Amino acid sequence: MRKFIKRLVYVILGVALLLWFVSLSPLDYLLKGVYATYLQGENSATIDDRAYFETKIVRADAVRPRAFDEQISEEFAPSPELRALLDETESVALTVFHQDELKYEWYAEGYSRTSRTNSFSMAKTITAILAEMAIENGDLKGWNQKVVELLPELKGEYAEQLTIGDLSLMRGGLDWDEHYTNAFGITARAYYGESIYALLMEDVPISTPPGSEFNYQSGATQLMGLCVQRATGRSLSELASEWIWTPAGAQDDAEWHVDDTGQELCYCCFNSNAIDFARIGHILLHDGTWNNHLFMDSAAAKSFFEPLSTPYYGRSIWMATVDGISFSYLRGINGQYIIIIPEYDAVIVRLGHQVGPRGDEEQNLPKVVQDLVAYYSAKIGETTTDTGW
Repeated sequence: MRKFIKRLVYVILGVALLLWFVSLSPLDYLLKGVYATYLQGENSATIDDRAYFETKIVRADAVRPRAFDEQISEEFAPSPELRALLDETESVALTVFHQDELKYEWYAEGYSRTSRTNSFSMAKTITAILAEMAIENGDLKGWNQKVVELLPELKGEYAEQLTIGDLSLMRGGLDWDEHYTNAFGITARAYYGESIYALLMEDVPISTPPGSEFNYQSGATQLMGLCVQRATGRSLSELASEWIWTPAGAQDDAEWHVDDTGQELCYCCFNSNAIDFARIGHILLHDGTWNNHLFMDSAAAKSFFEPLSTPYYGRSIWMATVDGISFSYLRGINGQYIIIIPEYDAVIVRLGHQVGPRGDEEQNLPKVVQDLVAYYSAKIGETTTDTGW
């Protein structure tokens, strides 16, 4: 027994020494990452991981929050095949809107209208919308403004060529390998690290000519968000509350993950619910004017859907076609989607734990998005014909 206790003490001391060494090394972010994932029984970031991050509140300060008109009908319930796919991919929320009216909502056990879950990369579109608003407000000069005017500390051979527009279109030329399962990669360091600003300025140079090639990089959106903050002198959480969340009539506060310095992770981690997320879709669906409020110029809003870098990506938003129906969608890892279908005046929000199988390979389109668009476009078309909407 004495030998066992002695060995146990050595093991504990060894683990403590290892943790101390890691905490003093460039790998200190691993401690937070391991705690937020493996020690919680997960192997990657999850939609519920805001419990392990500091956050800033994005306030919903509308005097009269805008409740959507509702005409809930089981006629808009998913088909058995679609329901099976939603269950297979561990969906937690589904809301369907037609002509600004809520037609269907469903939540998995443990989730509700007010559950705040992580949007992941859907936040990229929110950051791009804030950048457009900063342009229209006169804080930014335009999408062609050079990033070094606002972030002169930016490094790399091609840093002086980089524009804010390049960042929004994912053609920034950053030395950044977007990889979600490599614990030692740049994406993990950005997500769990102490300072994402320091990481970008010290370890992420602009290494290839910007503006020439589409390369999806979360660091690009983070730089765009930093530009907005430098230009306005305000945090993205403040701006999102004043410029988007409050005038859109959001009914619940949102939360944005921040690093140890209080800096928002601009490329991800805007936490809200399926009803309030739909407001972002409606702003874009209605070309920037919604809820009796001008969010952005209509031509600017439409420019979000111009495929300048690749046929399937616009200004920080994805695009695709299913059965001849063109649509756009905000997209986050693990399958967070706000789907905008202009032809049918529809917005669909799906939140969940898994992306699931791939649909159209050429368009890099998840099957759950493909099937939601096909099913609800047909359903709305059929119901409109039947009811005379």
